Amino acid sequence: MFFLLSSFLMAQGILHSKEEPSLRLFFKLLLKRIVRISPVYLLVIEFASTWWPLMRGGPLWPVVVEAESAVCRRKFWAHAFFYNNFFDDSKYCQTQTWFLAVDMQLHALGLAVVMCTRGAGWGARRGVLWLLGTMFLASCLLNTWMAYVSEWQPLMFVSVPENVRTMFSGEPTFSEYYTKPWGSLPASLLGLLVAHLHHHLYQRGFKPEEHKGLIVACQSMVPVIPAWVLCGNLVRSVRSRGFIALYMGLEAPMLCVMAALLLFGAYNGSIKTDIGNHDHALAQGKKTTPASKDITAQRIATKGYLQHVFCWRGWFALGRLSLSALMLHWCVYTLFAASVNTPVTSSALHIARDTLATAWLTYGAALPLTLLVEAPALRLYSALVH
Repeated sequence: MFFLLSSFLMAQGILHSKEEPSLRLFFKLLLKRIVRISPVYLLVIEFASTWWPLMRGGPLWPVVVEAESAVCRRKFWAHAFFYNNFFDDSKYCQTQTWFLAVDMQLHALGLAVVMCTRGAGWGARRGVLWLLGTMFLASCLLNTWMAYVSEWQPLMFVSVPENVRTMFSGEPTFSEYYTKPWGSLPASLLGLLVAHLHHHLYQRGFKPEEHKGLIVACQSMVPVIPAWVLCGNLVRSVRSRGFIALYMGLEAPMLCVMAALLLFGAYNGSIKTDIGNHDHALAQGKKTTPASKDITAQRIATKGYLQHVFCWRGWFALGRLSLSALMLHWCVYTLFAASVNTPVTSSALHIARDTLATAWLTYGAALPLTLLVEAPALRLYSALVH
């Protein structure tokens, strides 16, 4: 769903931009993405390569932290150029960074696709939608075929204690599918498809308030998405090679289809403009003007409940810290887990305690990292561009 959102927002920005698509615009937007990510990304990788092993110690510290720090030193330049998911791909430095590599690779691909499709005229826009839809289905079939040939297993099948302990090191399903761009390609293409569909509909005069049934149906995906995820428990006992390959090829794309419907419903809301107050004022003989009518309509306009939830201002602050939090949380977690000197126990209470402690410390450390590293880099980029 992160790849879906990433490609959707990227395409939305380009489709509504006044700049004409060009090679210069392509490299400008790609450079902006690199400048947005690289300072925080490389600073944490450098920290993991040098100071991280010196912070604490314990029985698990050498095999968890010191071993991973050595991988970080070996793969630093692979991280710097966003191909760490291809270089020595069975060894991980900050496991979560595979997402940034895949996101950058798919971002470049998505930029190229949108640059080629943005200038499509009225007659060609429907063809663009069919093309993106065909590419989405083809990517699903490609992953299904690759899963069958390589005998990959769903992540829930390979999430055994030994693999979790080693962070899936040496597990081909994780290194050859989940951390590679083709595993997330359907989600990225679907994001582009939704953005083009949204743009096409609005160019044709689409009004959400006239399609409330469609919007409500899209918003109803809120309970359907977790229900689909839980359905994975029903296939745990199935070991048919063909079924498992089909499941791997369709499970995540179907989740993304539901998320795309939810995104469309949340993005458009269910805008309701009540002009009844204006009519009531006329009935009472009060003087009104078209301008006052518009002001009244704007003041009493209401949006769908999902927009009330998603537009909460608190999400903005947390969202701005998301890159720093993504990069820091593994270092913070290992301060607790890898330095334990007693037998490890697990219960709902222990998990809740570790989750809250890690979240608070991660976001606490992410705030200065964002303000002192990420924000200045973006301001410098903006100053140079303008």
